[in-house]
Amino acid sequence: MRPSDTEPSPAAADLEDQAEPSELSTFGDSGGEVLPPTSLVSTGSAGAVRVLHHAAERFYELLEDGVSVGMLIYETSPGHSSITHAMVRADRRGRGLGATLISTALDHLAATGAPVRVHCATVAGFLQRFPEYTDRVQPTGHRGPR
Repeated sequence: MRPSDTEPSPAAADLEDQAEPSELSTFGDSGGEVLPPTSLVSTGSAGAVRVLHHAAERFYELLEDGVSVGMLIYETSPGHSSITHAMVRADRRGRGLGATLISTALDHLAATGAPVRVHCATVAGFLQRFPEYTDRVQPTGHRGPR
């Protein structure tokens, strides 16, 4: 658990889970397909942002200036994909990085033609804030952040 003085404000964390940095990938530039990030939300002082797709490991990784700062994990089943978790490092929240990661992953997964299901409160919250992305997912009943 992190001390309360380092927890993000509710406004800064509404698109990103409360994951600790140690839970994030350390893959960095070690591979994965580079995807053009969707510039949905201004990232303010964010540096160079890239999204990598690690297909064999079934996750998307968000890099800022070459440093791994977030990931979105999904599973595949016959006929569909399911997003299970999304996170951004606590020290990088509140600048739209989570929205960039989620929108890029949704665009990429939806392009496969298979339905995408959401089982992650963070992604469900994103869909509430950006309803134009709901056409990329199959309803599952997940209602967003608690």
